[in-house]
Amino acid sequence: MMMFIWGALLLAAFATPVSLEPLAFNWDAIIHAPGTAKLAPLIMASVGLLSIILAAMPLASAARGFIAMLLGLAGIFVPTLILGMPPWQSLVWMAGTVILVPSLLARHEYRDASLPRILITVGALASLAPFLIPANGTIPLVALFTLAIDAPGAAKIIVILFLVNITLTVLSLLAWLPSPSSGAAKPIAWVLILWGLVMHAAMLFLVGDPSIIEASPYTGLVNWVAGGGGGGGMSMGGMTLGVAYLALAGYGTASVIGKQLE
Repeated sequence: MMMFIWGALLLAAFATPVSLEPLAFNWDAIIHAPGTAKLAPLIMASVGLLSIILAAMPLASAARGFIAMLLGLAGIFVPTLILGMPPWQSLVWMAGTVILVPSLLARHEYRDASLPRILITVGALASLAPFLIPANGTIPLVALFTLAIDAPGAAKIIVILFLVNITLTVLSLLAWLPSPSSGAAKPIAWVLILWGLVMHAAMLFLVGDPSIIEASPYTGLVNWVAGGGGGGGMSMGGMTLGVAYLALAGYGTASVIGKQLE
């Protein structure tokens, strides 16, 4: 079901006009863009189409989960890495999120198992590391709290959303609560999956210009599906990953983990 839903959303995003004057689509970039600029839209279309085709094929759940995991990870990391190695903070945060989400989904289903709890801890620590390790003489988390106090108007809300994301990561450690408690694992996982949409809406309506929807429906409406610059990243533009890719990687990897626990 996840492969059908998110594959369809990727194809819908791919077919959404990038600009209206002149009229241009993502496939124009595949045809005319130079070099690696073709890659992000090509992966968007490929992952979307393959997700739907493979979801319809009679495959074992473990095999289907493994394929969904590979598709999601390709969508997240390939467009990002092909542009050059990102800062270690961004890369570690991305890896932590990719570990954390499927581990939370597995923790919800296998409440007595230790493996999901351990993986959640690893993912949470990796996601938090960029905010706790000093950089340029300051601790980024302290700087964020200071910015949340000093930032004007709508920018303050954007910073607060950063802090909400960090809080959710800390709350994921509720996974260590004894069963039958779920530790709110699945709701936290889904909020993290949809975080790209949350930040997209916040940036568009709080500090951006909603009129961009008229000029570029793709940018204004659906670039959260695959991630603004490709797979995703961490910046003041939002701590985000492509929502469709993260959902595919999350549920695919959770299926793989679950098979190891059965």
